[in-house]
Formats: sequence, C-alpha cells, structure tokens
Amino acid sequence: MKSEAGQYKEIIFPENSSDVILKILERYGLKETNQEMIKKLSKKEKTIRGTVAELIKKIAQEEIPSKDFSPTLSERLGVSKKIADDLAKDAEKEILVFVKRIPKEEQKERIKKGLIERERTTSRTELPKKIKDELPTSTKELPSKPQIKDDYREPIE
Repeated sequence: MKSEAGQYKEIIFPENSSDVILKILERYGLKETNQEMIKKLSKKEKTIRGTVAELIKKIAQEEIPSKDFSPTLSERLGVSKKIADDLAKDAEKEILVFVKRIPKEEQKERIKKGLIERERTTSRTELPKKIKDELPTSTKELPSKPQIKDDYREPIE
C-alpha cells in the first residue's frame, strides 16, 4: 500500500532514541567527540547524530522511502555502502519499529473523543482548565510538612 508523504500528524519516538542512535554510531566508529560536535555546531553544520536522527524522522514520517535510507546515509556521512546498510538495519530494528504513528484522520477522531493526552506539559497554560483551577497558586496554599525534631547525632570517635 502506497502512502502519501506527510500523512502522519504526530510521530512519537521512544524516549531513548537519542541514546540508541549514539550507541549505533559507536558500534560503527562514527561517534563524534564533544569538541567535534561543538566545532560543527558553532559553524552551524549538522553533526553525525543530527544527520542520522533527521533521516530516521523522515523515514518515520514517510517523507523518504526506507529503501533510500542506506544510500542517503552513505552519501551524507561519507561511509561505505556496507556500513550504511548495517547502520540502517540497526536503526530500523532498534528505533523505527518502536515508533508510534498517528494518522491525521485518526488524530482528529481521537481529539474529538478526548483520547489524546500531552506526553509532556511544558507550562501551566497547557493544562486543562479543570486541573489548572485545582492547582495551588501560591506557597501559602500548599500543605505544610509536620515539623519533626531531629535528635539524631553521630558519635564522635
């Protein structure tokens, strides 16, 4: 079944995706040192990890076909075809199989039914009104901890 590019509204990657990419790069001797990364970032160049992450994201969003993953890796990273093939296979089995894709149509239905929840809430303004109203607005409203006298003392030797 052929799908149209960008048909997914939301792509949810595993939390440890960045660490997995780093381990895969280490496996093939492509891990950059901190100095190399800082140097590239200061010149506004992409790091190897950033390049791989971007390609994985495009594959997940189906902007590029997965068959083009390995040749694109080989071209952008300047590695042999064999290393690019192995790296692509590892990324597929360690990251892409765990990606959750929510199609645009399904997301609209889920929003209507109230099934979509924000995984990360960055500010209080994003909380639903009911929850926001229940949150304390100042420290005066927070329950105080009971005061416990600390009588324990270490013996002096």
